[in-house]
Amino acid sequence: QSSPDYSAPRISGSPVIEPSGTVINLAFDEALVFDDINAKNGFTIRIGDDTLANADFDLVNLQAPAGGAAPAAASGGLQIKLLNGKQAYNDQTLSVSYDNTKLANFEDGLKDNAATPNQVTPFTVLVDTSAVTATSPDTNAPSLQGPASFDGTGKEFAVSFDESIKVEDSLKLKPALTI
Repeated sequence: QSSPDYSAPRISGSPVIEPSGTVINLAFDEALVFDDINAKNGFTIRIGDDTLANADFDLVNLQAPAGGAAPAAASGGLQIKLLNGKQAYNDQTLSVSYDNTKLANFEDGLKDNAATPNQVTPFTVLVDTSAVTATSPDTNAPSLQGPASFDGTGKEFAVSFDESIKVEDSLKLKPALTI
């Protein structure tokens, strides 16, 4: 007969994000049991300065492979799938926090399958996003950098912007300029 399990599951190793930036994997040292809908209330997922709403992610319980895990592998895990176009980019900070005291029903939280279940203690982890293939999109319009400069004749001038400007058809641009 084995001895009772009094140890709460713990994160094993570092969290990993897939290259798509939409799937986060957290390995644990033992298999987890949880309500995948209600346990979301215990999570706070931050990408940069944005905190995701519960509707923006799903929780998936990852069990160890049949026949037992490889000796160095974790026994279970949690996968967080980002939804509704949400994703992390390789130049953003990503953190995952869990706090079971935020749950309406304590039993819905992350725990093991012991005779007397051991609840996962609150945690916050930073996820290394360097594996993500995409960089966050540029959402800032170019802005002028200083006054216009004129050539010696006074007939030609140049303006500088804080980033490169792409002009595909200067004839279409001309009516939009006012001098």
